[in-house]
Amino acid sequence: MNFYDVMADGYHTPLTRTQIADLFRAGRLGRNQPCKQAEKTEWRTIDELFPLLKYDSSWPSPSAASEPAKLSMRMRLSILLALAGGIVSLALILYFFTDAIFGGSGSPTIFSKRTGRPANAPASYLHSMSQAATNNTPSTADARPVDKEQPRVRLATQATASDAPSQSVVVAPQAQPTQERLKAGQWQREQAQVARDRADAELRERERQEAAGRNEVVPLDQDTIIHNVGGSGVTIRIHDNDVTSFDVWINGARRREVIKQKGISGSRTDETWLYGNGRANLYYVWEISGILNHCLLRVRNE
Repeated sequence: MNFYDVMADGYHTPLTRTQIADLFRAGRLGRNQPCKQAEKTEWRTIDELFPLLKYDSSWPSPSAASEPAKLSMRMRLSILLALAGGIVSLALILYFFTDAIFGGSGSPTIFSKRTGRPANAPASYLHSMSQAATNNTPSTADARPVDKEQPRVRLATQATASDAPSQSVVVAPQAQPTQERLKAGQWQREQAQVARDRADAELRERERQEAAGRNEVVPLDQDTIIHNVGGSGVTIRIHDNDVTSFDVWINGARRREVIKQKGISGSRTDETWLYGNGRANLYYVWEISGILNHCLLRVRNE
């Protein structure tokens, strides 16, 4: 007879095949429970060692036996809840129907076909309703011509129980279009202000750039065209003599021994005037151009 070890709490192993089958049918052991033969070391599952147990239906498992009981209990509970809901709904319908018929006073309310008012209402109620209607009727003496600037009115007709038309005055609001016009005007003013601010900023930037000037790096001893000096181009050639002077050719005309201006860089004391055209002037700048055998020129709009 073979014995098997089962890895489960509360059971003393080894167990026989019959004992394991009884525990499996009783629901005490599962298919994936670790199990092995007593003389072996490799653990497997009950389903692997006993594959036919899951097909043996000779003994119903507790879970299968409890399913009909659970289903029956759930069905009875659903039926009871449905009956309780139906009773509550019926009670509410009867309550509101009775209250609508008797008007909350214990006796049914009967409306007159001619006037549309309760026919069995007390005399005091009828007198008060008649007095209110008389007070609300405008007199001819209070009639005034309607001003054109006053809000226009729309007459609405309501049908009563006796199909007799009655008129009620409904004032049509006129403030909404005015608010929309105000918002549109405010938006247009804001957009115009934004456009003006943008134009002012662009103008200030151009003025700043014109005041700062435009730098041109030109090679020495070569004819170079400087574009847009007062709206036209200028051909210039510069020959550097020493640290104090240089020779310059402007549009082919030679000008010798130009003394270099020395001063603080960026303060315009280091600029030597070369050429002018309208409001634009061309200067030689006493600064390192950054390129070998080149010099720095500056175009400035005054």
